[in-house]
Amino acid sequence: MMEKGRYIQMDGSRLPAISAADIASIEPPYVHFQRTYHEYIFYYILSGEMFLMEEEKAYHLTKDDFLILEPSKMHRGIKASACRFCTYIIRWVGRKQ
Repeated sequence: MMEKGRYIQMDGSRLPAISAADIASIEPPYVHFQRTYHEYIFYYILSGEMFLMEEEKAYHLTKDDFLILEPSKMHRGIKASACRFCTYIIRWVGRKQ
């Protein structure tokens, strides 16, 4: 079960902008590679299932689930997945307060 009630807090001085977007399909034996990205990553599962870990928190995502990974945290696949998904790289633009 997904964790409920966890939110990203922001103010109106900086707004999100999508710097990259993609739709991909993966099949076993593919396991998502390990990486640390410095922008938010938004995953939306179109079909199938994906198994990811961010730092020490594991996620099992299925159709219509979404997950926003935080910047500067390591994430990786934890087992082979078969799914079709959208990925959006999100950065914040505007002036910092």
